[in-house]
Amino acid sequence: MKVFQRIFEYTPDALLLIDQAGRITLANAQAESLFGYDRRELIGQPVEMLVPSRVAARHVGHRAEFMAEAHSRQMGAAVELFARRKDGSELPVDIMLSPMLIDGRHSTLCIARDITERKVAEDKLRHQTAELQKLHAELKELANRDSLTGLLNRRAFQEHAAQMLRTARRRKESTALLMIDLDHFKAVNDRFGHAEGDHVL
Repeated sequence: MKVFQRIFEYTPDALLLIDQAGRITLANAQAESLFGYDRRELIGQPVEMLVPSRVAARHVGHRAEFMAEAHSRQMGAAVELFARRKDGSELPVDIMLSPMLIDGRHSTLCIARDITERKVAEDKLRHQTAELQKLHAELKELANRDSLTGLLNRRAFQEHAAQMLRTARRRKESTALLMIDLDHFKAVNDRFGHAEGDHVL
């Protein structure tokens, strides 16, 4: 039994044993460290003391449902879960619940893991991905459009026109192409300079 007590005490995750009434009956050193409570402050208290107040009422209902039909399950993979420390601050956690029968009494072993570092890494990755997507869109735009006029370049125009023609044939619709030519444009550049010529374009 001492071996199991040592495993419970020194496992790297926060461990709490919860009775059927939802009271904490055991807590290990990592639980003290994670939640900021001395275990004497935890023992005998409802587990909702470790749940953010905005969801505590719902948690009571979820706990009752779990106790009525207990089975091992992991929580936090599909939804974000948060725990509350003694100082009122919150931290993201993954939770594993496992029903146990101890001395003929039903209890639940709650394993809580701080995933703050993982969430920071995920947020950083999401931000980097969004930046890369933005840069990709900008590069695609630069590759398809003339930087001065914003018009499609020859390659992009031909692709776009070919697509429009295919759509028109499929729908049996008419198409039209408008061409605009600037007469004597060289004279504008020669007389007023290329900056004015760019403005005309």
